[in-house]
Order: sequence, then C-alpha cells, then structure tokens
Amino acid sequence: ASYPSQKHLYTNSVKQLLLPNGQNLEPSALKKRRINSRNQRRQDIDFIFVIANPDSMRQIKPTLNYYYADDLPVLTTSHAIELSEQLTADPDLNGLEFCDMPWILQNDISLKKQLHSIDSSLSSAVERLYALGVDSYYLHSLLTAGDAYNSVRFDGMTGQLDVTSNGKITRNLYWAKISNGKSRVTGN
Repeated sequence: ASYPSQKHLYTNSVKQLLLPNGQNLEPSALKKRRINSRNQRRQDIDFIFVIANPDSMRQIKPTLNYYYADDLPVLTTSHAIELSEQLTADPDLNGLEFCDMPWILQNDISLKKQLHSIDSSLSSAVERLYALGVDSYYLHSLLTAGDAYNSVRFDGMTGQLDVTSNGKITRNLYWAKISNGKSRVTGN
C-alpha cells in the first residue's frame, strides 16, 4: 500500500491495508459488538515494511498499532529513525525493527566518544561519514600491507566487513529493535 504525503491521510491507507473488505473495525465499534479484533484483521500478512521519513514513521507506526497490527513485525530502514545520543527514540515506535551501522547503534565506541567531546551537535549523516572514514582508513592499511588478498572479516564502524581474496568488500549491518523507547541491537 502507498500513503499520501498528507499526515492525516495515513489512517485511510492503513485501514485499506489491514482491514478485509473495507470492514468498519474501529475500536469503539468492536467494543459494542464484542468481537475479537485479532481475528478481524487480515491474517495473510507476515510482516510490514515501511519506507518513510522520521516524521511520517512517528504517525504510521501508532496507526498500525491502532488497527490491530501491533502483533506484526514492522521493519523499516535507518532513514525512518532519529535516535538521540542515548539511542532513544519515540516510544510510539516500540516494536519497530531496522538495521543500521554499529557507529550509530552503539555508544561505547571510544572514537565516537572523542568526536562527541569535540562536537556534540553532529547530524547522523555526518556521523555516518566519520564511520565510513574510519573503515576506509582500516581497509587502506589492509591494502597497503598486502593483506587484502587474504580473506578478512572484521567488525568495522559501518558494519561487519568481509574482504574476499579477490578484493570484493561486503558489509552486513546490525539489526536493532525499539523497545521501551530505546534502541537495542538484536543481531547482525
């Protein structure tokens, strides 16, 4: 389903996505009819993937919950999440799953702490560039040392990096989930 750019119209898109045959399953109507709402939402959905910016996501996720999708996994990209320095997010985003780089998801990185002591007002886009710079520096040292032609795997600032014997670099990001308004790493 797609959604319009006007915030107040998210509700219609979510209802069309989740409710079969356009049924009126507003929570107030369900209370009157004493219907089990879990059985009324479409059951042929395994998960929901949302492409949105942070402002839209703060509206869409609670709307999904309102229309009985709170038991479905909701996945998104890192672009839909704004994490504060303490890796907190809006509590309305609880349950949201996304992937991002360790530099963004972890506060215990010493280089990141040093950078924040110099300038604590960096945007996440700039932070991502610093992470890329750190990994590029490390990869450059591998190349100049001749180690790049041996298969190498390391946990970088941008994710888990694999350098194959032919010099190809792949990256795996870390998965995170928002719970109680806080982001926590769930795997990579």
